[in-house]
Amino acid sequence: MIKPLPGVQDVISLLDGVVATRPHLPPLVVVTTSGEIADARGFLEGYRDRLTDVKHRSLVPHAYAGEAAFGMARAHEMPDVSLLDQLASQFRATIPSGAGRRWRTRQFTTCLDVVEAGGAIVVVSARQARTGLLRQLEQEWAKRRPLLSWIHRTAIAAEFPSKLVGLVLSALLAAPSRWWFARRLNGRRLRWFGAQVNKANGLHGDFLDQAVWLLPGGGLPDVTSLRRRILFEALLRDLELFMRRKRFLPHRRRRRWTPVLLLDGTDPLAATLVDLYAELTAGWPVAPLLVISALTPADTAEKAGEPRTAGGAVPVLRSFVNGAALPTPPWLPIRLDEPEDVRAKGWIESHLRVAPRVPGRVSALAPLVATALVVASVAGVVAYRYHSSGCSDTMINAGGERVGVIEGGCSFDYATSTPGVPNLTSLEQDVFANNDAVDRLKDANGDPRYYREVVFFAPLTRPDTQERTAPVNAIWQLDGAVDAQRRHNDDARGNAQLVPIKLVLANSGDRFEDGDWVADRIMARGKSGRGGLAAVIGISQSRRKSRDVVRDRLADVPVISSSMYGSGMRNEKGNMFMSAPLNKAFAASMAEWTGQRGYTGAAVVYDPEDVLFSGELHDVLAARGVGTPATDIEVGEENSKPVSESRLKELCTRADTVVPVFAGRADQIRKVLDAASNVSECASRTDDPIRLLAGPGMIVEAASGNLTKYKWAHVTVTSLGPTAVSSDEGTGADAFRVAAVAIAGACESAEENWDPPLVRTQLEQPDFTVDGFTGPIRLNDETGGGRIRMIDVT
Repeated sequence: MIKPLPGVQDVISLLDGVVATRPHLPPLVVVTTSGEIADARGFLEGYRDRLTDVKHRSLVPHAYAGEAAFGMARAHEMPDVSLLDQLASQFRATIPSGAGRRWRTRQFTTCLDVVEAGGAIVVVSARQARTGLLRQLEQEWAKRRPLLSWIHRTAIAAEFPSKLVGLVLSALLAAPSRWWFARRLNGRRLRWFGAQVNKANGLHGDFLDQAVWLLPGGGLPDVTSLRRRILFEALLRDLELFMRRKRFLPHRRRRRWTPVLLLDGTDPLAATLVDLYAELTAGWPVAPLLVISALTPADTAEKAGEPRTAGGAVPVLRSFVNGAALPTPPWLPIRLDEPEDVRAKGWIESHLRVAPRVPGRVSALAPLVATALVVASVAGVVAYRYHSSGCSDTMINAGGERVGVIEGGCSFDYATSTPGVPNLTSLEQDVFANNDAVDRLKDANGDPRYYREVVFFAPLTRPDTQERTAPVNAIWQLDGAVDAQRRHNDDARGNAQLVPIKLVLANSGDRFEDGDWVADRIMARGKSGRGGLAAVIGISQSRRKSRDVVRDRLADVPVISSSMYGSGMRNEKGNMFMSAPLNKAFAASMAEWTGQRGYTGAAVVYDPEDVLFSGELHDVLAARGVGTPATDIEVGEENSKPVSESRLKELCTRADTVVPVFAGRADQIRKVLDAASNVSECASRTDDPIRLLAGPGMIVEAASGNLTKYKWAHVTVTSLGPTAVSSDEGTGADAFRVAAVAIAGACESAEENWDPPLVRTQLEQPDFTVDGFTGPIRLNDETGGGRIRMIDVT
C-alpha cells in the first residue's frame, strides 16, 4: 500500500496524468526510497493496484518485477532472460480490451529465439553456426504461424492423403516463406540489433552474422550483459511501435495511456534493468513507458542523486510534465520516510484507480468512419463525373493508349510532335464543335432537328516504340472526314431535306488490338429515334483483326472504309463497303508506270505475312509481270530480320533497269530505306537519285514529309489526290460523303422506325455512286475509275 505522506497525493495525481493521457514525454524513472525498504516497495505495489479495476481487469498495460518474478527467474539457467520474458508476457496480458489484445512482441520474440537457440546449435564454424541458427529461427517462427504450423503437422501425419497435402504445400511454400523470413530479419526494424552487437565485437554484418555471437562459444567476454541489453531494447522498441497511433486503426486510437514498468530495484536483477533503461533511452525524444522503481538509499544516491520529499518532488514533476527538463535526467528520486498525513490518506482512499481518458469503441471508430465517408464521397463524385463525362466508354490499354468511344468531354490524348501531321486533339475539338452546332439546329416548328450518328472507327493512336515510327494514317482520314462533316452540316442548316450528321470518334488502338472491346461500345449506342446510329466509317487498315471486328462485332451496321485497299476485307455478311479502289486497281496503275519507263524488271519489297494488304498487292503485281521470286525482297512488319546488306547493294546497283517497288506498309518501307542509307551503293546516288515506286502504303510517309531526307532516292507514290496529304484526307472525306448520301436516301421520313439496315439497303443498290472528293466513287471498285494518280513526292 502507498504510504500517505505529505504531498504524495500530488505525486500520484501527476503520475496518473502521465499514465492516463499519453503526453509523449521524454524518459522518466521515478525512484522511491526509504530507510524502511518496505515503504518503497509498498509504493510499487500500491500503484500497481491503481492500474486495474474492481474486477482485476487492466486499465493500463503494465508489468511488475517483484519477489515472485525474481524467484521464478532464478529457477532458470539465465535469470535475466527469464525475467525479461516474464515482463514481456505481463505487458501482453495487461493490454485493455479494445486496444489490440493480440499484440505480439515480434522483435523481442525474435531476439529471445536467438538466445534460446544456443542449446540446439554447436558452434564449429561461423558458416555452420549461421546456417543452423537460421534453420532454428525459421522453425520457431513457423510454429507461431497457424498456417505454416498446420502444414508442418499435416506433412508428418500418418494418414497418406493428409500427408500428401502437407508435403505438397510444404514444397510450394518453403522457399517463399524462407525468403520472407530472411528479409524480415534484415529489415529496417531490426537494424539496431547489429549496432548493439557491433559495440561488443567491432565487426559489421547482417542479422545472422551478428546473432551467432550470442551463442555459447561465440567468443564474447560478457555475453550475458549483451543478451540482457539486446532483449531489453527489443522489448522497448516493441512497446514504442505498439504505442504509435494510426488514424485508420481504431484500436490504436484507444491507446491513450502510457505503459508502466514497476521494478523492485532492491533486487540486483531489477536494479540492473533500471540502469539499463536509463542508458538505452538516453536521447530518446519520447519514452515508450513510465518506469517506477524502488531502490535502497545507497543505490538511490549513487544513481539518481539526492532524493526529494514527496512535496518537494511535486514542482519538479509538474515542470517536467509541462515540458521542462529534469535536474538529473531521467531520474526523479523521492524519499518516503516522513510521517503520515491525514489529507494524503483520505485522497488515496478516495482515488483508488487511474482513469484513462480512452475513447469508447464507437468514438474510436468515428475518425475512420468520417475519413471513409469523405473518401467514398470523393470517389463517388469522381465516378459520377467520369461516367457523366465523355470518357465513360474508354479505357487505357496495355500500351498506354486511351481506346474507346468519345463524342465530347474527353480526349484520346495523343499529341503528335511530327511536323506536318494533323493534331488529334485539335481534330477532336473540331468534331465536338461540329456536333454542338447540330444540337443547335431547329426545324420549322422550333424543335430540335433529327440527325444521324456516324462513328469514325480506326486506329487513332499508336505506342511510341522502335517498330512504330510512321504517323497514324487515320489522322489524315479523320481530318478529311471532319471537314466533310462541317461542309455537310452547313448545307443541312439551310436545307431541311438534308439530315444533319454527328461524328463520333472511336479509337481501336494500334493495329486494332482493342477493336473488339471498342466495337462492343459502338454497338451499345442507340440505333433508333432522333440521333440513331447510321453507319461506321474509317477502319483504314486491311488487317485480320479489323476484318474480324467488322464481320463479327459490327455485322448489324454498314461499315464504309476510307484508305483501305485489300479485297479480302469484304466478308460474307456483306456489311463492309470499300470507298477506295482495291489493290487490283493500284497494281494496274503501277504496272503501267513501270512499262512506260522501259524497265526490264522490278524488285518488289513486301510482307508475305500481311496477306490482306502487302501480300495481296504483291500477288496482283506479279500477275501483271511486276517482280519475280528472284528479285523480290521480303520484309516483316515487326521484329523481323533486317534486309541483308548484299540484297540492298544488289537492289541499288540494278535499280536503273530493275526498279524497286515497295508494296508494304510505311513502317516496313522506312526500315528498308534507313538500312539502304548506310549502304554506299545507295547513299552515293545523291546526284543521280534512284527512282523508287511505292504503293498506297507509302502515302502516310509522303504526307508527313519524312521521305525528303533520303536524298539518294526519287520516290513516286500511287495516290488518290494531287498530293499525298489530299489523298488520305480525300478518302476520309469520301467515306463520310458515302455515308451522308446513303443516309439521305434511307427513307428518312420513317424517323421513329429508323434502323441502320436502311443505310445498308442504299449502299447495296447496283447503281449507287457518289461524286467524291477524289473522283466518282463506286464501292468495292477493282478498276480505279480514273481516280489513281502517280505523284512524285521527292
